[in-house]
Amino acid sequence: MREGIRLLEQSGLVARETSRRLSVAVPHYHGLATRMSRALILQQVTFRELWHTSRALEPACVDQAIDNATAEDLAALAANVDRTRRAQADAAAVAELDAEFHKLIGKAAHNRVLLLAKEPSSMLVRPTTAFIITNNPRGIPRLIEAHQSILD
Repeated sequence: MREGIRLLEQSGLVARETSRRLSVAVPHYHGLATRMSRALILQQVTFRELWHTSRALEPACVDQAIDNATAEDLAALAANVDRTRRAQADAAAVAELDAEFHKLIGKAAHNRVLLLAKEPSSMLVRPTTAFIITNNPRGIPRLIEAHQSILD
């Protein structure tokens, strides 16, 4: 019984209150995404597979964001593009802002399934983004141009 409760706690499905009482909890997507990322690594998923999946999920998120984005969502995306423009000299910062931009698109879609589906692959692609934009002189300007186009 104790082992079962411990597994439920580790999975984020139950939470122990300060009074040691257990209550049902909704697991945070970040914990789920981390476990999914680990599973992808253990399955030796290739970058090509991640890329093809991203090519399917990103347009779906953008399409839904077009229909569902609020003024607040659009302001957050615009602020991200502005910060990315100001950070052009720092490839690592641009890579982080790129990851944030795509997460904001997922949030603007207001579809939790898409957001959950995107997160594991996004976590694995992030280091590659930094490498690509560092080693391509047009990488950062093209990234900013693409983000601005999506925002528009």
